[in-house]
Order: sequence, then C-alpha cells, then structure tokens
Amino acid sequence: MERILVVDDDTATLEVIILLLEIEGYEVLGVANCSNIINVIDNFKPKAIIMDVIMGSVDGRDLCAELKNSYTHIPIMLMSVVNNFHIDVKHPMLADDYIDKPFELTDMVSKIAALVKQCK
Repeated sequence: MERILVVDDDTATLEVIILLLEIEGYEVLGVANCSNIINVIDNFKPKAIIMDVIMGSVDGRDLCAELKNSYTHIPIMLMSVVNNFHIDVKHPMLADDYIDKPFELTDMVSKIAALVKQCK
C-alpha cells in the first residue's frame, strides 16, 4: 500500500482528503502542523506529499523548497484557495504539481495517482 502524507492546518479539509485517499486504497497520514515535518517524513516514509500553501505563519511553498533539498525523490503537490498561487515570482513553483481549492475529487485522485507513479 502506497503511503501519502497530507499537511493542512484546516482539519475539515484534512479529514476529507484522508478519507478520499483511504477509499482509493492509500495509507494516509494527516498532520495539521508542520513543526516536526522532517521526523514525520523520516518515520512515515511517504511516496508523495500533499501540502497546503497557507498554513498560519508557514508558507507551504517555502516549506516545499526546503523539503526538495533533502527529499528530491518524494513528489510534492501543493494546494491552495489562492488562485494562481503557483505563478508568484517571489515563490517559484518547486512542487511537482498543484491543485486549486476547492478541487474536484476525481482531479485530486488522478493527480495523486500520477505523483505516486512518478515516485516508482
């Protein structure tokens, strides 16, 4: 079973994504904050990471850039309610994919499947 890590400070969104991915047959770990994200990744060993962009004082784009330095083999998908967040010049798109919120469930599932396939 492929492992997916979901990072989102909105617990309602987190719960929906976890349920959706579990129904699709993934083993999912959801975390509402990224304070110990390195330990979580090292222990859980996900095949892909889905992460919100706006998480309180943390910008998911910056965190993605940091993670890509150490975990180049793990694809990361960012998500946000901010339209066109991936075009921001101050925060270049380093994620492997992105999805706008609200998202269609089928779009989320197909993007995750593509990320996991990319990791094999």
